Amino acid sequence: MATTVTGRDGRFRLDGFSSAGDYQIQLILPTGAKLTTDGLLDFHIASGGQSIRGLTFGLSLLKSATPRLPMVAMVTLLRAWM
Repeated sequence: MATTVTGRDGRFRLDGFSSAGDYQIQLILPTGAKLTTDGLLDFHIASGGQSIRGLTFGLSLLKSATPRLPMVAMVTLLRAWM
C-alpha cells in the first residue's frame, strides 16, 4: 500500500506502478471537508513505468468549518490486481 498527500493545488502523485494491472485509490478527507464525488477511483496501468493524470476527487468545505487553506488531503493506494 502506498500513501501520499496532495499539494497546495490538490494534485497528488503515487509512484511505484512497476507492473500492469488494475488499481484503486481512496481519498482520506481533511478535517472540515466533504466529498462531492465518489471517494474511490479505479484505474488501469497498461504497462509498468506509466504515469496517470486526471484522476480527481471533488471536495467542498463544510459550512461549519473554518476555512483552512490550502486544504490538503491524503490519497491511499488500496488494492492492485495484476
